[in-house]
Amino acid sequence: MKVLRTVLGDVPAEQSGLMLSHEHLLYGYPGAELDPRAALDYDAAVDFVAKQVRRGKENHGYGTIVDMTPPEVGGTRSSWPTSR
Repeated sequence: MKVLRTVLGDVPAEQSGLMLSHEHLLYGYPGAELDPRAALDYDAAVDFVAKQVRRGKENHGYGTIVDMTPPEVGGTRSSWPTSR
């Protein structure tokens, strides 16, 4: 059986649905945290992005989103919502 390996565990390929294969869900240029013009309410931003993702799943049938954001610009956040 072919599977997609995810942070939430393996998902059978036939259950992946429509896939967005190269997304950057939350991005901040290196050093942005030191620039008061780039001030970001992280919790509010995560909530906004999570709502957009949910809306995309409901309205457009996304099944899988691959977030390619590297750690140095905001990727690999342990506080992202983790539900399917």
